[in-house]
Amino acid sequence: MRVLLHHGVGTNGRQMSLILGAPLARAGYDVVAVDNLGYGLTDVAEGTTPTYDDWVQLVLDLLAEEDDGRPVVLYGLSAGGMLTYHVAAAAPKGSIAGIVGMTFLDLARQMRVREGVVALTRGEPVIQAQLDAGFDSASGFRDAFARLFGHP
Repeated sequence: MRVLLHHGVGTNGRQMSLILGAPLARAGYDVVAVDNLGYGLTDVAEGTTPTYDDWVQLVLDLLAEEDDGRPVVLYGLSAGGMLTYHVAAAAPKGSIAGIVGMTFLDLARQMRVREGVVALTRGEPVIQAQLDAGFDSASGFRDAFARLFGHP
């Protein structure tokens, strides 16, 4: 299986290699840590500014060029997490075996749920834990909790 790692804004593929690529490679995965255009070791024409759509196209081109029939999983952090969603949606059907994408919105939701869990461990009523965590509705709190921990 091949795993393509995608970094966020302000970092590069080598940093993704350090935090995740090396452990995955030791576990036997073929890992590629991609530098998005304008980051890391990429070269772009002087006076041009790559766009997010260019990032998506870069990964689609890489997938087409490097297709050897093995399953491919896309893993991204921050803007790279969002990139995994858009690449998977634009890739040919069946070419992506899975995606793992962590965006700032996911992280913010997890932090809010954590606040609610802390309130529950203090013995607060569920409604108070929900409000402490900044959820306006019980269903929103329940759904966020279920996404993070599974259904109660």
